Amino acid sequence: MTLPELLALGGLPEGSEDLLAGAELSPEEKARVLEMTLVKAGLRPEEKKEKPTMKKRNFGLMLMAGVLCAGAVVASAAGYFAMKRPLAQHLGAGENEAGLVSRGVGDLAASCTTDGWTISASQVVGDKTQIRVLLEVTAPEGTVLPEGDYRFELPVMDPAAAFTIDSIKDEDPTDNKKSFVLGSIEPNDFRGKTVKLHLEGLSRYKQYTEAELEAGANPLDVDRLVVGDFDLTLKLDYQDTSVTYQPGAEVDTPYGKVKVDEVTLSPLSLFVKLSGEGTVLEPGTQLVFDGELSAFQVDDKGNIIKVDPNDVEGNDLFVFHGDKVSSSMSFFHDGSTLQSQYGIGVQAVDRNGNVIPYQTGDTQPDSVTMTFRGIVDPAEVAAIIINEVEIPLKK
Repeated sequence: MTLPELLALGGLPEGSEDLLAGAELSPEEKARVLEMTLVKAGLRPEEKKEKPTMKKRNFGLMLMAGVLCAGAVVASAAGYFAMKRPLAQHLGAGENEAGLVSRGVGDLAASCTTDGWTISASQVVGDKTQIRVLLEVTAPEGTVLPEGDYRFELPVMDPAAAFTIDSIKDEDPTDNKKSFVLGSIEPNDFRGKTVKLHLEGLSRYKQYTEAELEAGANPLDVDRLVVGDFDLTLKLDYQDTSVTYQPGAEVDTPYGKVKVDEVTLSPLSLFVKLSGEGTVLEPGTQLVFDGELSAFQVDDKGNIIKVDPNDVEGNDLFVFHGDKVSSSMSFFHDGSTLQSQYGIGVQAVDRNGNVIPYQTGDTQPDSVTMTFRGIVDPAEVAAIIINEVEIPLKK
């Protein structure tokens, strides 16, 4: 292949043909240019040699090749660092906050169209334990997607994971587009993984008046907007910017002492790794909530089972599976203290002594995960508080 043919494959702009005219290179120069091209493309290791001289008439060719390469690099970097407006809006991210997670942002290119409706996954922001995925819905032309409460039908992730899907306030409630954010809950390192998301359509809850609700209307009634299978394959590529501390502090729980082995902190989440006597719950252990024995206990397989349903009021964050209850969700949620069924209460505190609010939480006997309500500067998190014991975060 000649050099003009090689450069032409890169998509030369109009008017650049003159650069190729009379640009016949000697065999030695052709070999050297080809070698440099292969090295720049990563197809051959670079060998350190004396810098060769280049005839002035050939400089335009190499300059053009350099511009094309730089353009590709800049475009890639811009796509990697820029957070899309709806996702930034959901996270309450201004310029400073967006900068904190810039390396944790990755662009996605997954979409599926059914009956004229398109659901796309266009961007992810994540860390070592969490992801937030921007989902964008486009209805057929002429269909209006107004403000309201929406629901994706039967959403499933593969590999299986607990997650939420929240709608984003629409800047134009008269058009046919609407954005949502999928947020994971349980700790999971998704970096470099491929995740499949299955949805079976989109619905909007009926907007009943207070009088209609008092008359017996069901607040869970929906209008099915589209029914069908939407399958998205998400190739997640982003960097983690977490910092890890190893406090080694010990804290009392109703089940014994626990040691705080590690605290992993990112702009999106807080993960606490625990060990010790209090993380091992023997079969038959009756769980303590808010200082009192509850109606839940541990069975011989380590599951939490409900032994007396009359003793505990329902809670949206406690997920039941038959007579069993999920052990991966927080029992209390007031946005400031994450209280778990394992006798652990966790807060994150900034340098001014303010409690940092969180959005979702996951608790296990040996770990606690808190997802912040927005984006937090890790440098501003001074300590965590576990069961009223303040644990400074410092190297």
